[in-house]
Amino acid sequence: MMNLAILSSLIAPITRLDCPGSDRLFSLVVGNGNEKQSQWQDAPTKWARGKFHGYQMECQLSDWMDRYTYFHGHFYEIGVQLLLQRLIRSGDRILDIGANIGMLTLLASHLAGNEGIVHAIEPNQNCCDRITRQLLKNKIKNVQLHHLALSDTSGSAELKIAPQHAGFGTLSDLSEGDRHAFSESEHIQTIQGDELVFADSDHAKPISLIKMDIEGYEVKALQGLMQTLKEHRPALVTEVNPYCLHRADTSPAELFELLNELGYDAFVISTHNLRWQPIELTLNKIAAFEGETTEDVLWLHRDDNRNHDAIAPYCVKSQQTLLAA
Repeated sequence: MMNLAILSSLIAPITRLDCPGSDRLFSLVVGNGNEKQSQWQDAPTKWARGKFHGYQMECQLSDWMDRYTYFHGHFYEIGVQLLLQRLIRSGDRILDIGANIGMLTLLASHLAGNEGIVHAIEPNQNCCDRITRQLLKNKIKNVQLHHLALSDTSGSAELKIAPQHAGFGTLSDLSEGDRHAFSESEHIQTIQGDELVFADSDHAKPISLIKMDIEGYEVKALQGLMQTLKEHRPALVTEVNPYCLHRADTSPAELFELLNELGYDAFVISTHNLRWQPIELTLNKIAAFEGETTEDVLWLHRDDNRNHDAIAPYCVKSQQTLLAA
């Protein structure tokens, strides 16, 4: 591990440049995903400064997601982060639903500024503990952390947790094939999102953006946010994972129908870059979901002229149906 640690310290300044060849170097030395996992099984926790916000990020190098963050200086969902930089303004009120370990919470906090507020909502206690450590280390005051889950009803539920990776947790019933991966659980509180939004002391300020990544529970959470969606018309950034949605007894089509009836259009989030050019955001408007691909999707209300103007330079002109690759 000592040799690996020395080698890692040498390549990190290069991989954080995000320049041509840096991803190849990362792949060879660190490994993509769980490649080379055996080399990192007992790796330590390190802190790295985020390129997009300047905050210190806690990176547990035994986890592939944290390794990516440490060696790149940013979270792996680069398209979502580029989009948030174009949608979040100083003073905004944000919901980060499924905050996980707080990587996008930190970015939203930076962008919203001292006059803004970010509600980080996360049911996993271990993830909440990591968020708390990062908030304290960076002396962040504009984030309120809520240890609970959003649903269509208020009550309680069992969160099933995959201990090998912080991003894997679900409120859904598990199939026999999934149960082996989710070996831990936590009894948690659930509430309707509207309760949180309109009980907050800052409730007079509308919610401007909701980021939601909750492993297929998106439809149920949105059903508990109907007043917020109708009155505030926030921009939405969600993961659309057909497998997880089906596991929660819903579907991409139901998600699309719910938001379409509320006046929202959908844009698939992606990135592209030419040689020696920075990574650029691309948004592709879609008319429907078909197939089984997982995508990050932006939803904008059709009357949201401010955000439509903000994303116009990044939109692909043709409207498509999202098909499986």
